[in-house]
Amino acid sequence: MICKDDLVLWFKNLESYRRIDVMCTLLNLCLPFELRFLGTCLEELGRRDAQDLRGVELRVNNPLEFVSDVGSFQTGQPTDMKIRRKMALYLALMRACNRTGVNELFKTLDRWGDRDFSKFGDGDSLQELLLVYTMATNHPVFSFEQRQKCGEIFTKITSSRGHLNQQQSSTRTSPRWPRCGGCSACWTRGSPSTSTWRVTIRSPTLPTGPGCARTSGRAWSS
Repeated sequence: MICKDDLVLWFKNLESYRRIDVMCTLLNLCLPFELRFLGTCLEELGRRDAQDLRGVELRVNNPLEFVSDVGSFQTGQPTDMKIRRKMALYLALMRACNRTGVNELFKTLDRWGDRDFSKFGDGDSLQELLLVYTMATNHPVFSFEQRQKCGEIFTKITSSRGHLNQQQSSTRTSPRWPRCGGCSACWTRGSPSTSTWRVTIRSPTLPTGPGCARTSGRAWSS
């Protein structure tokens, strides 16, 4: 039997794109009346930050302003953090009925998909791109063929990210303690010439508790 507390903790520690993917999958399993109820709950929860996002939301769903903004995506590159995050925000606020400029927006996503993501040295960049393509794959504003293409690019980025993680893991071997002259801190952990320290990579689905400064993992905050 699945414990609700364990499920909530697992979901809380997922990366942002994984949370969206899980929620979209679960929503597709709901019955019509369940969806209507959940929609009401989501609408109420969305009002918490409605004022902060209202200006951007109006701009995204205004045909004239949106078309002018699409140009920044067309000239921008996925290596640009501002462009990536702007794309994610626009996808989050774009309504399903907003068909203006959608094809041009998809062309940008398609063009980004031609990049060699294995050359991205920053794992955070790939994680933000995974968020963008997860949203595009599930967004009803795109056609089935467009969402299918975004899903293929998502798979490509996932593969590149896995390869990058393997490279980083292979370089993070257990280095020996520096010979500091035998300070008390080193001797309490063992001989400076023989002791080693570990680098723990935190799993996105199985988070570990915080460790000491030398063994704590790194996780991307969503």
